Amino acid sequence: MSSSDFPGHLTSKAKPVLIIDLDETLISVNSFPLWAKYFLLGRFDSLTPAKRAVLRIKAAKIFASRKILKHSHAKTKRDLHKIWVAANDISAQDNLLSKLEQNIRPNMQKLLQLIATKEIDAVLATAAASAYAEPFARKIGFTYVIATGISDSENRSEEKSRRAIELITKNNWQDREKIFFTDHLEDMPFMKNSDKLIWFGKDGEIEQIKSNLPDLKIFSGKNMGAQDIINNILQ
Repeated sequence: MSSSDFPGHLTSKAKPVLIIDLDETLISVNSFPLWAKYFLLGRFDSLTPAKRAVLRIKAAKIFASRKILKHSHAKTKRDLHKIWVAANDISAQDNLLSKLEQNIRPNMQKLLQLIATKEIDAVLATAAASAYAEPFARKIGFTYVIATGISDSENRSEEKSRRAIELITKNNWQDREKIFFTDHLEDMPFMKNSDKLIWFGKDGEIEQIKSNLPDLKIFSGKNMGAQDIINNILQ
């Protein structure tokens, strides 16, 4: 999908493109534990008690395999993703999306308004499961979403950078300023392709980023007000 699909969409090369991480960046928490609670507590209201019980047993086995058999976080997420999709409980998804929305950082709200009204191009790029990351992104106004599908490699580090660059190229945004919002050093691969970094991670890690990328303009997102974020990305 291209920006030409939206009449009046601002597509000038002078306009920046935003790549925004989800967990502990756009929202102030990690979404995975919130998602996991739905399995552990059986919060699938549209399912029968018997089906909820079966789902909890399946989830318990997945979490046990993570702890006992040392399955990776990526495999655990993929296995949970499969049973979430199979459950197809719209009420559980709606509740989860509402919970995520409640955790959006207050200083990101004005920026989301610009994204939702198509005044700025932005991509939500996250390692979270696409089953909830994509509908959440759509709900809050994103047109473009990169997340981890059931059969995908986990969308993090080099993979996130590869997919973000692929989308940027597809939309002919290569010549536009790229502004990256993240909280994690593992996102260094895409930082190298960014013009500005809005950093939501540990303050002490900023020096490490500067030592690797001395020309990158870095702003501390946690310490900026909503209008300051907008001013710094649009100036």
